[in-house]
Amino acid sequence: MKKSVFGSTSDGREVCLYELTNRSGASVTLCDYGARIVSVCVPDRDGRLDDVVLGYSDLGAYERNNGYFGAVVGRCANRLRNAAFRLNGRDYALPANNLGVNTLHGGFHGFDKKVWNAQCTESSVKFSCVSADGEEGFPGRVEAFVAYTFTDENELVLCYEAQSDSDTVVNLTNHAYFNLAGHAGEKATEQRLTIDADFYTPVNDCLQLTGEILSVAGTVFDFRTPRRIGLFIDDPHPQLRIAGGYDHTFVMRKSERGAYERAAELYSPATGRYMEVFTTQPGMQFYSGNNITARAGKNGAVYEKRQGVCLETHCFPDAMYNTHFPSPVLRAGERFCQTTGFRFGVR
Repeated sequence: MKKSVFGSTSDGREVCLYELTNRSGASVTLCDYGARIVSVCVPDRDGRLDDVVLGYSDLGAYERNNGYFGAVVGRCANRLRNAAFRLNGRDYALPANNLGVNTLHGGFHGFDKKVWNAQCTESSVKFSCVSADGEEGFPGRVEAFVAYTFTDENELVLCYEAQSDSDTVVNLTNHAYFNLAGHAGEKATEQRLTIDADFYTPVNDCLQLTGEILSVAGTVFDFRTPRRIGLFIDDPHPQLRIAGGYDHTFVMRKSERGAYERAAELYSPATGRYMEVFTTQPGMQFYSGNNITARAGKNGAVYEKRQGVCLETHCFPDAMYNTHFPSPVLRAGERFCQTTGFRFGVR
């Protein structure tokens, strides 16, 4: 593990990088600003290392640009309808930072804006932060943790934990954008995606879940066998038109609740790289990078719409409104736990 200074935030907080390199020479670079993934360098079928995560070469760009690139998002990932929720008979008002009607990824000042504390070992970094009672309108003082471990088998494992001193809402995930051709390569829409899900959750015009759980069979959402992401992305299907592409939660197949099982696989025919996603979570948001605007990325790369894709494992969004979904409520004295792994290989 190698630590270096990345810079200082606009309000003077020092930010560091943490590079984990395994025995094969593959590496992962993390950052304590947002507890984020800055890079993942893994080999292609010819053994050539390349960075498969979108991001920036300087800290200021992470502060200036939206999109949550590589960050841990929370206190509640994804959208909360009407920027509010009701808990224990009390209504809580939150900031409406998405479409003027939703709270997205914790609000204007979510976990992606925090400088987390870091504890390091040779193969892992454990980040921690505190979210004060009332921060962004959420009740309870929350302590959150995420430990990144990079193995010699080229698997990056994220273990999340959180606890609160009073009942609250917690739903944590990582918002990395992946492109297995390299972050300066072809658009991710040219890559093949498999999602181990038979059902997905549709949204309304405000990207709020309708509460329905629909079959993917025979639809543009059927990724049960490998499919090029861009094959139907511009199809006139109403759900794709609402979101401008894919921005939907898929219902993971589970042998039992909380089982650590495969959720998806992304594959680049051009490079031979694949990435399998494993998780304990019931849902996974597939976001096809629809809102990435033209911008300068790392090492001179230029990112455009759909340059990378996100595979965000979490509880179903808007579950405080759709109460038949798994609950994101964290009770005082209990512990939120979730594990997600990204396993890289070649074929």
